Amino acid sequence: MVSLFILMGGFTVLVFGARILVDSSSSLARRLNIPDIVIGLTIVAFGTSSPELLVSLMASAEGNSDLALGNVIGSNIFNILFILGISAILSPLKIKTGTTWIEVPLTFLSAVVVLLLANDIFIDKASASIISRSDGIILLMFFLVFLVYNITVMMNNSNEEKLVIKEEATWKSALFIIGGLILLVAGGRAIVYSSVKMAQMAGLSERVIGLTIVSVGTSLPEAATSIVAALRKNTDIA
Repeated sequence: MVSLFILMGGFTVLVFGARILVDSSSSLARRLNIPDIVIGLTIVAFGTSSPELLVSLMASAEGNSDLALGNVIGSNIFNILFILGISAILSPLKIKTGTTWIEVPLTFLSAVVVLLLANDIFIDKASASIISRSDGIILLMFFLVFLVYNITVMMNNSNEEKLVIKEEATWKSALFIIGGLILLVAGGRAIVYSSVKMAQMAGLSERVIGLTIVSVGTSLPEAATSIVAALRKNTDIA
């Protein structure tokens, strides 16, 4: 029961810290005259994924690879099936041609790449399947290609909307950025610690906990953003 409360508290702190970090970083970037396109593709985009990133990084650093991988895979399944499904029920989603022919296939391709890299036993006849550092570099290269594609599309989009960002004093933004990072780390550590304890107490593997409870909790920012966007009929964001 204590571990469950720690887990819930960790999720709350993690999401709150991510929000503070995104708002403060966006404010500081605007103060530094950084273009909205850069802010949108970096700070805002990474901000909603920071809970998954922090939890998986900390789990991996502490040797809990099953929890790290389960969180990543579970979050993607939850985002695509549950969040997209709920958003479509609330408001039918109009799919653009670019999404159908480029972005959806890229999503499928990313899953195939991970599948190939994670199957050393069957492909290379290795003694164990490991996503190595070199595999990580390959994944990051694919991500950079996707990022360049997004930048190109947004730069060619003449209807780009200006981001609504509340500007704060530079020192205040910097202070909140530090505070947001501290909350993210604290929340991430609480989630990893409580998840491992819960898995041990329930006799479940860390992978199962990562695929279910942890992945759903770290996906809350995306869920909230998509559901609100669907209710407001902003289907592109959803």
